[in-house]
Amino acid sequence: MILDKKLKWEAHLKHVRHSSQSGINLLKTLSNHRWGSDVQTLLLLYRSLIRSIIDYGSIVYDSATRSTLKMMDSIHNTAIRTALGAYRTTPTESLYCESGEPSLYLRREYLSLSYAARISGNHNHPAYNNVFSKRFNNLYARRSRITHPFYQRINLYISKLSPNYSFSTHKKVLAIPPWTIKSPICNLNLPSLDKSVTPPQLIQCHFQVLLSNIPMYTQIYTDASRSEEGVAAAFVTTNSSHKFKVNKFGSIYYGELFAILQALKHILEYDIQNSSVITDSLSAIIGIQQMYSDNQILMNIKEAIYAISRENKNNIFLWVPSHVGI
Repeated sequence: MILDKKLKWEAHLKHVRHSSQSGINLLKTLSNHRWGSDVQTLLLLYRSLIRSIIDYGSIVYDSATRSTLKMMDSIHNTAIRTALGAYRTTPTESLYCESGEPSLYLRREYLSLSYAARISGNHNHPAYNNVFSKRFNNLYARRSRITHPFYQRINLYISKLSPNYSFSTHKKVLAIPPWTIKSPICNLNLPSLDKSVTPPQLIQCHFQVLLSNIPMYTQIYTDASRSEEGVAAAFVTTNSSHKFKVNKFGSIYYGELFAILQALKHILEYDIQNSSVITDSLSAIIGIQQMYSDNQILMNIKEAIYAISRENKNNIFLWVPSHVGI
């Protein structure tokens, strides 16, 4: 990167614009409407040859003025317009929609948040104290027009996601040695039945046979769902049902694991001697079977399984296909 005395980044961005010109010329050549490449290939070339140059150091030069950063916008828009074969008068928003490419402002915001998230769990990272610093917050709050440092921009991006959102800067370490935890009992016999060709009634009969082998076990059904409002999880017993709202930005996999964790806590709280946790998430069962994992919620599940075994309780995990009436 080219540094200037006042860190205005004009020299560096001019160098980036010059370096990207050869890639744009290649796109113009290959976009010939008679023998040229298809749109997806041209966009792939853009991401490889041009956007990669723009991305390099973008979280640093994001502190440049808006007028200076517009030099990059012209490269970005010209390359996408060439790849799509769009008119010069086509609105930039339409270009972004058709190509699936975000604006460079959103791209820099995404890369900045990705970098902050990557180092948030490592307190020994050289840049940790600078990225998550709260120095001079009042100063920058009063003088919004001055150039904000990286950590101030990160706080601004996070507040746009959610006012109460913050990076988790504490990485959990499993308190119990993984090799001392007994492998959970998991019954995966039902996956041998292909749901697409097997009648639901037959799968239900097989499931009832499985339950007949453990007649004294309390059945706990877990599930999760995702909507525009976020992820929800729940577990149901013969006597009660429990619902939970999970992290708005969580995945359905996280929701399934969260429901299983709450079911295990229920087993410990109500001192259930024999229990079967029934889920339709095969990936969750496979994750629980793994001895080593750095997934935080899987660690919590392993600790709950360890606590259940320490109290000489019996627990089994059953997998059932989804949407078969079980």
